[in-house]
Amino acid sequence: MRLVAGLAVATLLVTGVVRAQERIVGGTVVDSVTGRPLSLADVYFTTLPGQGRTDDNGRFRLQGHSPRDSVVVIRRIGYVPRTVAVTPHAPVLATIDIGAVYLRPVATELDKIAVEAEEVRRYPQLDGFYVRKKNLSGLGSFYTREFVERSAAPRTSDLLRQSHKVEIECSKVPGAQCVAASRRARETRALVRARDTAVAEDERFSMGSGRCRMEVWVDGVRSPFDLDQIPVDWIVGIEIYSGPATTPPVFGMGPCGVVAIWTAVPGA
Repeated sequence: MRLVAGLAVATLLVTGVVRAQERIVGGTVVDSVTGRPLSLADVYFTTLPGQGRTDDNGRFRLQGHSPRDSVVVIRRIGYVPRTVAVTPHAPVLATIDIGAVYLRPVATELDKIAVEAEEVRRYPQLDGFYVRKKNLSGLGSFYTREFVERSAAPRTSDLLRQSHKVEIECSKVPGAQCVAASRRARETRALVRARDTAVAEDERFSMGSGRCRMEVWVDGVRSPFDLDQIPVDWIVGIEIYSGPATTPPVFGMGPCGVVAIWTAVPGA
């Protein structure tokens, strides 16, 4: 009994030490041009995976776990990210108000570079995405996390419908899978048929009777999943290539093109 009591006291002491190191950081995010509070801005520590969001009044409260949680990043769609260093007054439980944090709307190429740099820092898997976006913009279509959030699409198939390179085809059976088909390959097939030209066997195989199904890659791996098994709020980047001639070698040589999706599980 004495041992149990001693362990209980020790647990309380350890818990007290941990809680003594926690801190709450609060503040208000404001548009630097209009002076209006900004809702739905992401706020997070550089040392922790989770994040918070500002409310309708631009206010936020973010909980850290140790003195090293002292750098806060504030970002919102259409604005240049801000990094704020929070210096605690003492390594004890404290609520720190950093006041108003002004975000500047994106207006220049340098602003766009700053947004992309923070995106890569937050999601390192997007490093190659932005390299290809810069070097292969004429060969593929690239959609960032900002596009995903602006679209407000309920499903991944609905999100991809907004690309001019993709046709989404879903069976009419309830709960059936949706697939991405290459619009360019479909048009090529129609042109071949119009010219009454024989289609090669491998082309017939890849195109099938009614569509040219694109390969789907998720986080650099060829995916067997249905498009709508990938939650929209996990998506942080999409690359679309309409055929083997434009697809980078990293995604193989799919005869009907590739949809490459990059994800990050929220809060993980």
